[in-house]
Amino acid sequence: MKSSIIAGIGFAVLLGSLFFFLSERKSQFPKAISGDLYKEWQNWKIKYGKNYPSNDEEFFRINTFANNFKKINTHNSLPSKSYTMKVNQFADLTAEEAQSLLLSRMPIPTSANENIGETPSITAPASWDWKKEKPGSIRRIRHQGMCGSCWAFSAIGAVEGISFIFKGIGDEFSEQQLIDCSDSYGNKGCDGGWMTYAFGYIRDRGITTEKEYPYEGRDLPECKKQGGAFKISGFVNVAKGNVEALKTSIVAQPTSVGVDAQNWTFYDHGIFDDCYDDLNHGVLVYGYDQNCWYVKNSWGEDWGEKGYIRLKMGNTCGILTWPSYPKV
Repeated sequence: MKSSIIAGIGFAVLLGSLFFFLSERKSQFPKAISGDLYKEWQNWKIKYGKNYPSNDEEFFRINTFANNFKKINTHNSLPSKSYTMKVNQFADLTAEEAQSLLLSRMPIPTSANENIGETPSITAPASWDWKKEKPGSIRRIRHQGMCGSCWAFSAIGAVEGISFIFKGIGDEFSEQQLIDCSDSYGNKGCDGGWMTYAFGYIRDRGITTEKEYPYEGRDLPECKKQGGAFKISGFVNVAKGNVEALKTSIVAQPTSVGVDAQNWTFYDHGIFDDCYDDLNHGVLVYGYDQNCWYVKNSWGEDWGEKGYIRLKMGNTCGILTWPSYPKV
């Protein structure tokens, strides 16, 4: 009888402790767990198919989501801003996580100061847009996933552009092949790389198609296939810090550029101007007007202006620091 009473008391204490723990845990949750913001969180999880391995992980992610939600709404309430932000697929990531997963931190190679090409002998018009000038030259928006392979998407975008413009070839080429097979040229797969390294590989070995070597968004243990049928003759670094040089390069063909994208995560719409010039991301610039550059990103169609971003004219995000393009 005595042992039963003790057991009962022990069980009651355990229940009380558990109730206290859960109450304390819930009290630590932001206000996001109730009301409209909690509904936003639940709808966001459903939309992006988000599930977490533990309660602790979900606790961390809902706090992160709430912080990002507040940041986005605060930004959008400021009439002075030239662009808007939105809750997107990255809303449960901290700024540090987004930069680590999406951007490249490889230093600019010394080759950036070599092979500086002459400006094409054309006069850049007031505006240009390859999507309108040659439909098909800018292929569909792709998604690099949680892999720092932006450099491969930028390089492939430029190569797809010239293959269509000058050869009439509408193939989509393989970013995954560059990730797996171009390490001897200086690239580091999902840990980063540079477009000129990728151009060097395609010049020497060629590139195969996306269909033959599909994207997986991760470092594979080995290269499945070296090279391919389509080759380029070389590549050129555009003169640095020169708006007109970049414009004429773009009019000649879509051009790869390095940019500082650490503040791009929640970009939605408008002309972006909120960045530094610490290059950490590779993208493709395919047009411009008097106000901005037209840029193709590799974070999927749900991000930005259906996968694209407009950058304020000038050296916004360091876009004039290291442009380059492949040669047919």
